[in-house]
Amino acid sequence: AWCAVFSALEGILARLLWCRRAWTRWSLSLPLLPEQDFYPSQCMPRPMIGCASPSFEFPISCSPLFSMVGPALTTLADPIGVELGSWLAEQNKPIVYVAFGTMYRWTDDGVRELEAQLLELDVAVIWSLSAEHAAALARGSQGLLPPHWKVEP
Repeated sequence: AWCAVFSALEGILARLLWCRRAWTRWSLSLPLLPEQDFYPSQCMPRPMIGCASPSFEFPISCSPLFSMVGPALTTLADPIGVELGSWLAEQNKPIVYVAFGTMYRWTDDGVRELEAQLLELDVAVIWSLSAEHAAALARGSQGLLPPHWKVEP
């Protein structure tokens, strides 16, 4: 019963928002839209794009209308520093970049376990860690990373 009520209210809200949008477009001498274009609902779905999705990072379902397109790379990135550039150039094995992101909280044990697994591989590692996680790294990783890349604010 609640689903039917919610769907009806959602449809009404979508129509009200469409009317407001149509009025705004009419007042700007723009052509009216056949359907609303900013409030997707069950009665008016529309494709969406994004550069991240919770379902990409966690095991949850996502709308089939959502398309993952990211990440969007900036054109304003600072150039690689001399120290990091020379560290990258001298590596003769694969380089693994480890960034924990902001949506998941690692434990110190998890950081140490990942570090132990990476130490067993023949790879160079660039760690992008918060100060909290960097403190959990063992001394064995010091040879696996450029020191200035161990911590990010």
